[in-house]
Amino acid sequence: MTETVSTVPSQPAPLPPTPAPLPDEVFEGVRALQTFCHANARAKGFHRATDELSAYVSSIGGIERADGLSRIQDRAGNRLLLIVGEIIEAHEEIRDGHLPNEEWLNQAPGKEGKPEGVPSEIADALIRILDFAGEHDIDLADVVRRKLAYNATREAMHGRQF
Repeated sequence: MTETVSTVPSQPAPLPPTPAPLPDEVFEGVRALQTFCHANARAKGFHRATDELSAYVSSIGGIERADGLSRIQDRAGNRLLLIVGEIIEAHEEIRDGHLPNEEWLNQAPGKEGKPEGVPSEIADALIRILDFAGEHDIDLADVVRRKLAYNATREAMHGRQF
């Protein structure tokens, strides 16, 4: 009879200590990056439809206003899905056999020099997240600060298996 040996440790390894809070300069850097990403997206025309819709909604009332606000919410939802799309593109890179830290420059006509790979797709997602926060007046740096402080109080893996 063969004895089965478990490879699962009986006690989990101790966790490293929670890092010290980040200095304010880090959060100011996040704010600066958010401002830049939002301004760049606005300059490239990504907010034209939202701006036009917001101006229209501000000028009307009643049922038309409610419909306009609903359309703004729909647009916000679509923008969130664009963030998800960038993460899906990163996943597709891994499914195509690329390593998570592998990046290269596209050489296809019309796309020469375009960064490709998981790092590039994650950067796209971050840019879209920062732009979304800027568009909706979310102080993402402050929200991140609060979430980090809260998460520091949580148990390992937040009480989950994975």
